[in-house]
Amino acid sequence: MNKMGAMNAEDMKNYKGVFVFAQQVDNKLSGISFELIGEGKRLAEKLDEQVTAVLIGSDVKGLVDELAEYGADRVIVVDDPEVLHKMYQANGVPAKPLLECAFAILICGDYSKAFKFSKDYFAVDGSIAGQNMILAAWSLGIGSVWLGTWPQMDRVFAQSKLFDLPNDQIPHSIIAFGYPLDEIKEKEEYYDEAVVHYNKW
Repeated sequence: MNKMGAMNAEDMKNYKGVFVFAQQVDNKLSGISFELIGEGKRLAEKLDEQVTAVLIGSDVKGLVDELAEYGADRVIVVDDPEVLHKMYQANGVPAKPLLECAFAILICGDYSKAFKFSKDYFAVDGSIAGQNMILAAWSLGIGSVWLGTWPQMDRVFAQSKLFDLPNDQIPHSIIAFGYPLDEIKEKEEYYDEAVVHYNKW
């Protein structure tokens, strides 16, 4: 990265592959998953990279071949419901949504690739990634909740031990996902003109 934190061509060489989240409901892949793999395949061919589909759920191994037929070069399967309970134990009572969610994603920061002038900027990247996941889930009618991990070091160490993470992979937060039992209602407008300042405080 340069002094302003922008990525240059050399930095981009560290980022490999095209990853696609394969959405499934009741062990059936959604049409959007196949569309994303198709688009990912076209992008991967331009970059001379592979497409990796991430498949999350219980007893979903039977869907792996179907993803491969549609162009996924690799498939990462996360299908052990016991892991969610262990993640809850590692993060403590505030992470109770993990006991009822359909699946969860542990966001990690790669310290080896973090901004060299301020390594803790990985926390900003993790927050942006989590926000994007939550917004994408909302657009699909999927509920989600953000569960903090970093900088509570007891949680960081517990999640690192659970997933046997390398030392340069730092657990940042967990996003729990699931379909809401109740209809999602639009929230009231939060905008308050009194808190907006122009050009100075």
